[in-house]
Amino acid sequence: MKFHRIGIYGLGLLGASLALTIKDVYKPKKIIGFARKQKVLNQAIAQRLIDEGYLSLENQEAVQSCDLLILCVPIRSIMSALKILEKICHKNLVVVDVGSTKEQIVKTADQVLRKSPVSFVGCHPMAGSDKSGLIHAQRDLFERALCLVCPGKTSPKKVTHAVEVFWRRLNCRVEIINAKDHDKIIARVSHFPHLVSAALVQSVNESQVKYAGAGFKDMTRIAASNTELWKEILFSNIHAVKKAHEEFDRKLKSLIALMGKHDEKKFSKIIHKASERRKKIDKM
Repeated sequence: MKFHRIGIYGLGLLGASLALTIKDVYKPKKIIGFARKQKVLNQAIAQRLIDEGYLSLENQEAVQSCDLLILCVPIRSIMSALKILEKICHKNLVVVDVGSTKEQIVKTADQVLRKSPVSFVGCHPMAGSDKSGLIHAQRDLFERALCLVCPGKTSPKKVTHAVEVFWRRLNCRVEIINAKDHDKIIARVSHFPHLVSAALVQSVNESQVKYAGAGFKDMTRIAASNTELWKEILFSNIHAVKKAHEEFDRKLKSLIALMGKHDEKKFSKIIHKASERRKKIDKM
């Protein structure tokens, strides 16, 4: 299954970067953009990211002209979009998203699209930046990125396979995973670390921050990310984030306890193990 007319709803960093990559690598016949601001659409057309642009996802003719629609908007907007598509789309459209949490989104699709010809496959390409907006679009943003694909009840095997092939064509690594498991894992490797980064910034006052070196800047880079976007992500995965915090708290307290006991041998063993594990991450 080859997608010839690809729609992208949301032309921020991810949507615009996807448009760049799809144009270069996948080469569909047409890319159709949907955004809330005419200025964004004009800019996207001027930069040849898209071939056509529309201000509303409720444009039935434009939506139904697509054979793949990618939802590149915040989580609540993704769920709202699914409800719109159920009302206006009466053809076999394949829809995917790029949301950072999956369980709520996949459940919404399962409920809303259960009697619709629209197929939905939840996706999460692990790519991004602390920057936002079309102006920061990157052609190589998805290069070798891990894309987690989370099928639901509205994801036929043939469609799921086509979506998997699509992401591989964009040079992503692809893994199929259950939506609930996705949220548990990503809470630990992405969502909770964002909270830690924000808390670390808050723990340093204005008079101290001028002394911050490269280590502090590296650890707090993601605290500069889009606030509203991250608020939605974190609030859509509260339970898993709380579980991640509990585990983190146990690990941190055990290290502090070893320091209190002056147990340098055991402390060094744990820190060394963490160091070796971190080195492996760069090779993934």
